[in-house]
Parts: sequence; C-alpha cells; structure tokens
Amino acid sequence: MSKATKKGKKFFIVGKLILLMGFVAYLVGQINKMDWSWNIFDHFNSLLFLLSFLLFVPNWWCEWMKWRLTLKVANIRSSPFETSNGFLAGIISGMLTPNMIGNFVGRLMYFSKRSSISISVLTLLSNYAQFVASMIAGFISLLYLGMSPLGVPPHHLILLGGLVLLVFFVGYFYFDSFFKFIFPKRMKLFYRLKDFRDRLSFRWQILGISLLRLMIFTIQMLLMLAAFGATIDLELFFWIWQYYFWVTLTPSLFLGKVIIRDSVAVWVLTSFHLSGPIILISSFSIWLINLVLPTVLALVLIRKK
Repeated sequence: MSKATKKGKKFFIVGKLILLMGFVAYLVGQINKMDWSWNIFDHFNSLLFLLSFLLFVPNWWCEWMKWRLTLKVANIRSSPFETSNGFLAGIISGMLTPNMIGNFVGRLMYFSKRSSISISVLTLLSNYAQFVASMIAGFISLLYLGMSPLGVPPHHLILLGGLVLLVFFVGYFYFDSFFKFIFPKRMKLFYRLKDFRDRLSFRWQILGISLLRLMIFTIQMLLMLAAFGATIDLELFFWIWQYYFWVTLTPSLFLGKVIIRDSVAVWVLTSFHLSGPIILISSFSIWLINLVLPTVLALVLIRKK
C-alpha cells in the first residue's frame, strides 16, 4: 500500500471521527433543550409497541429472501447449514461495519474462495438496492411534503435531486458497465460481472424486496412513535421516509450508526413538531429491535451450531 493511499485512509477516518463528534455535540445539545419533566410512559401503548417489535421478523425475512436469491443467481449449491450460518454471520459482521455494508464478510466464512467474488458482488448489489429504495422514498417524500428539514427546497434543487436519483437507478442496473469504465485493467473481473448482466430479473426482484423492506421499516417506526404518544398521520409517514433518506446518506463508523441515527431522527422528525423525547426513545428502540436483537440471536444460534 502506497504512502498516499495510507494518508488518504487516515484522512478519511479522521474526517468521519470529526463528523461523528459533530453529531454527538448536536445530539447532546438537543437533549439538553428537551423537556424531560413529564413521564413519557403516561401515553405508552403496549399493543402498538408489540406490533412494532414483531415487524423485525418480516424485516429480516426480506433480507433472508435476498440472500437466497443471491445464492441462486450465483449458482452456488449450499447446504442448509452453510446457507443459514452464512446469513447469521453476515448479520454479525454487518453490525460491526458502517451501514451494514460488511455483511458479505461474514457470509464468505462458510463458502469456498471460488464463490467469494459472486457472493461479495451480489451482496453489495443487494445492499445498494436498499440504498436506491431509500433514495426513491426520500425523493417522493420531498415532492409530497414540498419541504425538508432544510426548509422549502427551490425547484432547481428538486430537479437536481431527480437527476441524482436517476443516476443511482441507472447505476444499479448497469453497475458492471460503470466498473469497466472505472477499472479498465480489471477485465477478468468485468467478464465475471458480465455474467450477471443478463439476469435483470434478479435486480428487479432485489429492488422490489428492498422497497417492501423500506415499507416495513416505515410502518415499524410509525407504530413505535405512536406507541409513545405520537399521532399516526400520513404526513408523519412521509417524514419518516425523509428520515430514512437522510440517515442513509450519512456516514458511520460502527454499531449501526446509533448516535447518528438518533441525531438525524431528532433533526428530521422535529420538523413534524414531534416531542424530542418521543423521537429519541422511538429511534433507540428501533435500533435495539432491528439491529441489536438480531445480532444477539445470530451469535447464540451460531454458537449452538
């Protein structure tokens, strides 16, 4: 590794640490401004909380279906042990990496090196599909609400956002062509990727599952907010879409960006005039249910096997 590359990586890490400290400072400042004199559990609805909690099952079922499709398209024959343990290991490694992007690392542990490229590329493509789904939802939310936490966006910025979304969408379906343009010397890998090009149905299926998963996220957050006293409203539904849009765009270091998620949640959802404590408790609860709980279950199941 060259010195320039090492310096670039260090600069990138330092930049992310500074950004993280900025989010921490923002969150602490917002917490100090919040009114904690009243008991939030006076309005607690246990039924809505339970419904929100149970949605972690279809949430991870969607991810499981994407994993099964990945193995099918890659023509990898695996035993139930390899399939399930690869998936569980992916949950664990994903939790320890920014934006869950490292889930392919755990999945590789139970497969041969010959399958590593296919699994890595298709898993990253699957992760990218979830990113595209969040971008689509965010843009629709912007059009419906006509505003964002930054205020009312000018028309030219909305147009620019639409063009950026189009680039992401095209990149999703033609990532192999972009790869050839960016890495012209890696032609061997390009022809490996080209084998997936004819299987556009895979990309549509993965994108469809990602959109379904986003809907589950949204309903889950809506129910959680309502469980702590918020009123269920169509406008709140679209603000939650903006929350997932902005939180997807923000970088993170580890542990599912818990501090950043809470900071973005407060920043976005206070635009709907929600109480800060309700937002914080709901956001933290969703993080525990969707990320911490599956990781703990994955650790227990893998250890038993």
